[in-house]
Amino acid sequence: MKALIERSLYQPAIVLPILMLVRLMTALDFSITQIVLVLAFRGSRYLFMLALDHARRGAPASPRTPGQTGRTCHC
Repeated sequence: MKALIERSLYQPAIVLPILMLVRLMTALDFSITQIVLVLAFRGSRYLFMLALDHARRGAPASPRTPGQTGRTCHC
């Protein structure tokens, strides 16, 4: 069990979020309210950017000009 815990603690997916949370807590003087507000703001900003990216990908293609044939040159 000890070896399992030691192996899992060295995983970047576990260590990096913990370090970011500790850094945020020390920057905000361990105020739980401020920490929750900052995390909520960051999460909402991430979701907004994700939705914006999804909307850009789903946008219809630009209309063709009359001279275009639809073929592309792969020079």
